[in-house]
Amino acid sequence: MEGFHEPSQGYHLPIGGYYTFYRLGGIFSQTFKRRPRSPLDGRCRPSVDDWKIFCRRHVMLEKAWVGKAVAVKKTVDIDGPAEYYRFRIDEEQRTMICTNRRGGLQVICALESTLLWSLPQSYVPPCAHLEYAHGFVIFDRRDGVEVWRRETDGEASGLSPCPDAAQLNVWDGPSDLSTARGRYRPFAAFRFPSDVRIHNTACRYPHVIAESLFTQEVYIWHIPTATLIQTLSLTRLGDSITSDIDISDDHIFLCSFDGLVVYSRHTGAVVFEISCEPPPGEVESALSQALRLGAPLHAPTTMNSYSLVLASKYEAYAALSTGFAAVRASPSGRDLIAISRHGLVCYVSNFMECVKLEDHMQTLSLNSRAVVSMAHDGHRIAVCTGNGIYCITVSNPPSGAIPLLSRTITEHAFPSPSAQRVSFFSTTSTLLEDVTCMQLTPTSLWLTWPSDDSPSTRNLCYVDFTGTQ
Repeated sequence: MEGFHEPSQGYHLPIGGYYTFYRLGGIFSQTFKRRPRSPLDGRCRPSVDDWKIFCRRHVMLEKAWVGKAVAVKKTVDIDGPAEYYRFRIDEEQRTMICTNRRGGLQVICALESTLLWSLPQSYVPPCAHLEYAHGFVIFDRRDGVEVWRRETDGEASGLSPCPDAAQLNVWDGPSDLSTARGRYRPFAAFRFPSDVRIHNTACRYPHVIAESLFTQEVYIWHIPTATLIQTLSLTRLGDSITSDIDISDDHIFLCSFDGLVVYSRHTGAVVFEISCEPPPGEVESALSQALRLGAPLHAPTTMNSYSLVLASKYEAYAALSTGFAAVRASPSGRDLIAISRHGLVCYVSNFMECVKLEDHMQTLSLNSRAVVSMAHDGHRIAVCTGNGIYCITVSNPPSGAIPLLSRTITEHAFPSPSAQRVSFFSTTSTLLEDVTCMQLTPTSLWLTWPSDDSPSTRNLCYVDFTGTQ
């Protein structure tokens, strides 16, 4: 598969006449110190020894994300029917872990599109939720959550595996090192009380959080020690069922028809909230600054770029009053992104320091009657709605990758001067509403999408912003 290149070797700073150029680009060294290098980043990083070429490729990558350079749509071709429900990408081993609509779990080689390992349909339930972090795969089962660990990672201090009998029975045993890539061994099973039905789960390593459907309790496990470390009873805004959940080192994020609530992980107390209806005065003031998509910025391409213009407060309020569909915490845990069921994107920066909401919350209306999925990696926001798939590059993310494009000064507050619609994908609502999962990597947007030959089949597709054909 194109785009998965070998990591670059021997990066060095040229000297002499290039000094000024690289001095201005020296901020990249800070990026590398903060974030481990990923082989998936190698889509724009083949073996490049010239720092200038490396920087130029990143400039082109950033331009492609905002519709100013070429992007390419690709499909992962797997033999046999594909009905993927959730997926996660292991950027280190270049594999894709997937659960299916009919049950089962597969690990697929991203380079050759071949099956490396699987768990049967009879074991993994249909439409199982899936998480992946630091070599651990986490997925639902009927009485709890299972954790499996990569075989290639070997033994490590600080880990306390305690697999149960069901995991050991379905496991086909260890493999030798030459065939261990993409294979997993049972690590632990997190079981719930018999009267608890789990509704939402999320992972922010080293923790997994699960929310009970019929009570107000959430359960938090520590993955390395396979230990339940917290059970919290949370006060909700209303009686509606939670739409989404997320977790950071210090907070729990819940959203529903009634609104968005952030809780302290240490006490369970509410530390931030946005009520959907009726909105309090501070929310109403923030909505008066809402934006919407304006005119196209250039001729249609693979990424149609739109300016952002002021929306009416009533349009924003109508979109908010439908309730929230999804919420994500930023990698730093300081910011959050939430989206309403009718496509109002809310970006709240430094929510714990929020005195006046209008100074911290920026909103953008995508004017959709349905929000299907959202992804956020700290640098970009991807949203699948009933009228299109959109990407928004955050202009000044506090914890994301450092963009190389020159800053565009705008009078508006939303942290991007424009929004892009991915034109590779149909705007037919029935197709868009069947997208079940999205993921962002530094160079690509991944999602499930109906097959051209069989609309009932869901393939893995991605948009490669390196422009590799």
